[in-house]
Amino acid sequence: MKPCKAQGLPLVRVLGFVVYCDCPALRAANLNSTYMNRLADLRRTGRTTRMVKNAGSAALDGRAVYIICASAREESDIEHLVEKLGYGNLGIKIESHAGLPTFDWQTMTLRGAHPNCKVFVGHYAIETRFSLMLAELHRYDADPSS
Repeated sequence: MKPCKAQGLPLVRVLGFVVYCDCPALRAANLNSTYMNRLADLRRTGRTTRMVKNAGSAALDGRAVYIICASAREESDIEHLVEKLGYGNLGIKIESHAGLPTFDWQTMTLRGAHPNCKVFVGHYAIETRFSLMLAELHRYDADPSS
């Protein structure tokens, strides 16, 4: 990656975010290559498609369905996937977590929502929201090759 123009520091991509190598939080997380490789191994495995299919099934069962995503860009990608899978006419609501202040990360629900409401949270939203926590969780994971 290109270095940061402002500080001249090399940049790295962590869980979809570009961060400075010299970031204290990143140094504290001590991201090991094993953790980063595990994340890479999970990419393009169909997790989002499976989530959307489950959301579609819930909507077909009469549930009010929300899908929480990480950003406006991902929101657009998931909307396209919902349409592609044939669930576009089911009223599935797709929102970035920033645009939905009633979403409670602790309970993974919408505060004040009808009990019929079912919330699905995309893995990328979780990975970006809790990137440092996830890195800390896996800081001392053993390298499977050793």
